[in-house]
Amino acid sequence: TLNVFNNIFYNASTSAENKNYAIYLNYTSLTALAPTIKLNNNEYYTVGSSLGWFMAPRNTFAEWQSALASRGEDTTSVNIPLDFVSATDSLVPINYEGLECLPVAGITTDIRGTARYNTITFMGCYTRSIPATDLAITELTSPVLGNECPAVNYPMKIRIKNTGSAVINFASKQATIAYTVGTTSGTATVSTGSIAPLQTKEVTVVANFPV
Repeated sequence: TLNVFNNIFYNASTSAENKNYAIYLNYTSLTALAPTIKLNNNEYYTVGSSLGWFMAPRNTFAEWQSALASRGEDTTSVNIPLDFVSATDSLVPINYEGLECLPVAGITTDIRGTARYNTITFMGCYTRSIPATDLAITELTSPVLGNECPAVNYPMKIRIKNTGSAVINFASKQATIAYTVGTTSGTATVSTGSIAPLQTKEVTVVANFPV
């Protein structure tokens, strides 16, 4: 079995004669694919009209994931535009955001010999330094944007993600969240629970917020 994990597949070709796929799997069925190859934590991007080929052209990333869903392949892969330091000399990403992933066992350095962290790494052959403690807000989970607001008050909830290299224990390392909605500002403190690298946690910022 070939394990294809933690890679960047980027096709910048604008040739009108080709489909310019980011990836091409020359298999005729899921049954043929299953014992041969495993895929996950990959970045697929093309400037062409079709992202990849598997049994048929898969024009979008959603189509690609759907074609492989029953086998559980590429469930945590991504499709994001990237810029590189140099497209002809150094394919080092300018921004690593969205490329975070779990490391592959036994892969301890990048192509330059730079040590990779054992808790979090990045897709592609390059890595960078990662702070031990780092949090990011990934989404607003309540109130749900676009929904009608029949109630007067709603809880304000967000989802945070550990983008650092170490487990964060909020009992010993509290996190303060500042917010401003209209003319109302405030802060909330996360002081319980813990969160491992790349994992997320829903946090209630305000129990009842007037909307």
